[in-house]
Amino acid sequence: MSDYFERVNNGSIRINIMDEELHDGGAKEIARALIHPNTRVKGLSLCCRAIQLYGIRALAQALEINTTLQRLSLFDNQVGPEGDMVLLKALERKIDTSVSTH
Repeated sequence: MSDYFERVNNGSIRINIMDEELHDGGAKEIARALIHPNTRVKGLSLCCRAIQLYGIRALAQALEINTTLQRLSLFDNQVGPEGDMVLLKALERKIDTSVSTH
């Protein structure tokens, strides 16, 4: 288990990212956690975590799969216009999928 995750007594996992720069590798670990079938995260703030395009791509893929996340904040990372588009396209695909299946 990575430095960001800690197993607690009831078997759930606590994510500790306070005062940590995640960079792309950490963002990829968070993305893997978001697609785990038992994940029930509803809100996630990853502001000011030095995430760049590679990490945003991993998070975007996770967003398409994850069904519980309702709020995601990525303020003040270095994603650039390409990263913005990657996220936007992932969210558009998710919306298209949910509309066509309901």
